[in-house]
Amino acid sequence: MEINEALRRTIGGHWRLLVVCIVVPLMAVGALHFDAERSYEATGRVQASSTLPGTVTEADAVLNRVKGIATSTSVINQALQQVDHPGRSTAEVAEDKITVRRLGSSPVFNVTVTDRDPKTAAQFSSALATRLVAFLNGQGPAQKALVAQLTDREEQLAAQRVDVATKLAVATSAAESARLSAQLRSLDQQIGDTQNSLLTLQTGDVTAAVLSTPSQAELTPSRLDTDLALAALAGLVGGLLVAALLEVVRPHVPGPRAFAREIEAPMLGTLSVRRTKGAPPQLVAEGEALVALRRAVARHNVGTIALVGPGEPERLARLASELESRLAPVGAPAQGDGPSPSDGRAPSTLNAYADSGPARGTMLRPMLESPPLRIAMTVRVRALSDVDDEPDGRRHGMVLVVPRQTLYHEVRRVKDLVATTGWPVIGVLGDPARPTRRRS
Repeated sequence: MEINEALRRTIGGHWRLLVVCIVVPLMAVGALHFDAERSYEATGRVQASSTLPGTVTEADAVLNRVKGIATSTSVINQALQQVDHPGRSTAEVAEDKITVRRLGSSPVFNVTVTDRDPKTAAQFSSALATRLVAFLNGQGPAQKALVAQLTDREEQLAAQRVDVATKLAVATSAAESARLSAQLRSLDQQIGDTQNSLLTLQTGDVTAAVLSTPSQAELTPSRLDTDLALAALAGLVGGLLVAALLEVVRPHVPGPRAFAREIEAPMLGTLSVRRTKGAPPQLVAEGEALVALRRAVARHNVGTIALVGPGEPERLARLASELESRLAPVGAPAQGDGPSPSDGRAPSTLNAYADSGPARGTMLRPMLESPPLRIAMTVRVRALSDVDDEPDGRRHGMVLVVPRQTLYHEVRRVKDLVATTGWPVIGVLGDPARPTRRRS
C-alpha cells in the first residue's frame, strides 16, 4: 500500500472523526478561558549578586537559590504582613502566584506576582522583592539571631578574661602564673574570632538590591491563542491515533481505483449524479465512463451485466435500469464481416459480399465500403440480487459500483463471487455519492 493511500484511508476515511477531535478541545479551551477569572500581575526586579556568574551552571544555581527563597513560607508570610487585607493563604500564593525569571545569564531577576486584585498584586510584589533582598543580604531573622548569639558570646568571653586576669595578678607560683597566662591568651584569641565574625555579619558587603518595584499591576496577557493551538494539535494527534486504530480493526479501501487494483480489474470511470426536484438523486453514466462500459461489454461479449456494490439493492436496481436505457445496442458487423453474437462462428466472406454480377470490382466494392450494421442484441443490466429472477442463458459479467470509501471485506466478497459464479469482472465504476451501509 502506498503512502498516499494510507493517508486517504486514515484522513479521508475518518475526516469527520478528526474534525470532532479537533473541534471539541477547541470548544473546551474556549469555554475555560471564557469562564476564567481575570487576573493581574505585578513585576519587581532585583539583583541577587554583584558578581556575574561565570557559567550557565552558576547562573542556574543563583536562579534556584532566588526561587527557593522567594517561594519559602517564612519570606511569603513576612511579605503578606505588609499587604492590606491580602485574604490569601501561604500555600496558595507559593503554588502558582509567584514566578521568578532570570534575565539572560545575569544575576538580575524579575519577580512576578499574579493575583485577581491589582492592588494586592502590586503591594505583595513590592513586599516580596524587599524581603528577598533583605534575606540575600543577611538581614533575615536567622542572621539577626546569629548576631545576637555572637554578641552574647563576646560578652561571656570578656567576663572570663577579666576573671582570669584578676587571678593572674595575685598568683604567687610560677606554674600557676604560666597556666593563667596560657588561658588568658586563649580567651583573647576566641574574643578576636568572635569580633571578626560579628563584624563580617554587621558590615559585610551588600550584594543584593531592589532595582525596581511595581507601581501598579497590569492585566495578565491572554494565552488563548497558544492554548487553542495546543488543543488543536493534541486533538489532531488523538484523532489520528483513533483513526489508525479503527483502520486496524475495520480496514477500508481508499477509493474505486484502489478497489479495482485489489481485484485486478480495469477502472471504467466515475458515474455522475443527476438531481431532479422531488426525486432522489440518480446515478448516470456519461462521457468516457459510458464509452468505456460499452467497449468492455463488447470486448467480453457479455449479454447480461450484473451490478455489484456495497450500496442498497434498490439503488443498484435504479442504476441498472438507467444503464440499460443508456447503453446502445452492441453493434455487430453484418453477416460475413465478423462473428455472430448468437453462435460465435464466422461465415464465409464470399457468401456475405458476393454480388450477382460477374465483375471482380463489383465483388470487392462492398469490402472497401463501411459494412452495414444489423439489428443487435440488447444488453440487459440487472442488480446482482435480480439476476437469478430472469434466466436468459446469456454470458454474464460483473460491473462493480464502488464508492469513495469501502470496507475491505467487500473486496473479499467480490472475489468470492467471482470464484463462485465464474463471471468475469469487466470493470469498476466509481460512485460519487456518500457510501451507505449495504442491506441484505
